Amino acid sequence: MNGPTDVTMLRPTLAQAFELLGKWLICRVSWGDGVEECDSALAQVVGVVVPAPGTRVEPQLLMSSGQGVEVCGYEFELYLDSIKYFRIIEPLAAADLEKPRATLIHDRFAVVGGVDLAIPERKDKARAAAFEDS
Repeated sequence: MNGPTDVTMLRPTLAQAFELLGKWLICRVSWGDGVEECDSALAQVVGVVVPAPGTRVEPQLLMSSGQGVEVCGYEFELYLDSIKYFRIIEPLAAADLEKPRATLIHDRFAVVGGVDLAIPERKDKARAAAFEDS
């Protein structure tokens, strides 16, 4: 699966799942006999569950959404059979981390086909909230 990023692909096979390790995905998943569907959160593939012969374990992707955080475990799993299709997303570059948060959010939603909303111009410098005891 070497090649361009930000591409949409159909459900991965178990062999393809290993090539997804370390990549960031958004997956369209279905459940309830395919009646219900939703998109997963943007998350990195941090592991693959391989079923042992004779067991009832299903092949799965182990996912973590903590970008820039050392991975120690996973947050959720996606069964390969539940994935209708997925999209590989290029992670934020270090230079992007210097951008204002609103711009980052806008850019990330634009990548996955989000709504094009105008970003309001900020006149004041961002500051921490002050909490006072009453």
